[in-house]
Amino acid sequence: MTSASGSRGKVSGGLPALAAVAAGAALGVVAERLWTRNRLVEEPVPEEPRIAHGTSIKRVIADDGAVLHARVDTPQGWHPGGPTVVLVHGFALDLTTWDHQRHALLRVARVVSYDHRGHARSVEAHRSGTQITIDRLGHDLATVIEHCTDGEPVIVVGHSMGGMTIMALAEQRPDWFGERIIGVGLLATSAGEIGTVTLGLPRPFAQLAHRLTPVIGTVVERDWLANLVLRIRDSGSDLSHILTRTYAFGETAPVQGASLVTHLLATTPLPVVADLLGDIGRHDRREALGPLSRIPTLIIVGDADQLTPASHSRRLHEAIDDSTLIILDGVGHMLTLESPEAVDTALVDFTKQVFGSRHVSGLGVTP
Repeated sequence: MTSASGSRGKVSGGLPALAAVAAGAALGVVAERLWTRNRLVEEPVPEEPRIAHGTSIKRVIADDGAVLHARVDTPQGWHPGGPTVVLVHGFALDLTTWDHQRHALLRVARVVSYDHRGHARSVEAHRSGTQITIDRLGHDLATVIEHCTDGEPVIVVGHSMGGMTIMALAEQRPDWFGERIIGVGLLATSAGEIGTVTLGLPRPFAQLAHRLTPVIGTVVERDWLANLVLRIRDSGSDLSHILTRTYAFGETAPVQGASLVTHLLATTPLPVVADLLGDIGRHDRREALGPLSRIPTLIIVGDADQLTPASHSRRLHEAIDDSTLIILDGVGHMLTLESPEAVDTALVDFTKQVFGSRHVSGLGVTP
């Protein structure tokens, strides 16, 4: 996949390609309606557990001056030296996609979550003329850890692009793994070869979709095209909701979760989308996985994930020595929303395993 930012204003045939994408989407939605009518069942989001805690909102200043929005939730009874978990969200999402896990983890840990630059409340951290890359997000994660965790050892958990961000950090700060970072969670993510993912399509169509990614960069540079795309994207159309339900979820799509993901995808700035889609396609950090083998690593994926298939998590499991792999039946890419109880249980158990009984017992949790 070619970087979108590197192709802006240089892609020949951009308009015909865009027309082809639009035509394909129109045909695709008809097929999706027929296919998903009996396949996807919307279910309510399970009620979140409520834990007494204090919340601190922080403005984290990145090394280039960008301002990131971070949230630190500290449960009653937590003390310095107690468990801390840092949650890193995925592409075109925000920290609210962790809400169920955040509340569950507060039973055993202090929880830090934040919005990537260019996303949600950190949107002003994206500056015109600059490029957002996974490498840049890795540096941001290091800054969040330094600013929000008081030098305490932490577990870092990333979903999708958040997992790729952790791999970028391992590439940049390998010495942190085993010292500052003592456990890692990788949810629905990949170390590379995203360009080979079929997206549930016949392979020729999947290859065409990957090749058309650079068109996004051209759209961003042409105001009238960008405005057209924005109007379609922001309309809350049935098409966008159906595609979100189909590609972000598996056998069940929670009503509130599907609406949240559709909204977040529609409100992430187009330049951010263009930058990161191209960089995700180039992402290859298989050589950066070595530091993760020094510490316990939990890998979770749904077997119905079409964006980062279970085969990618299996390869991670094979490459990381001290890793545990959990595969959730019938669950898609947004496993934090589709199967929250299973993810919650796995993360809470993992936190207790990594930090040990003496740290979690003070929060009233039986190890």
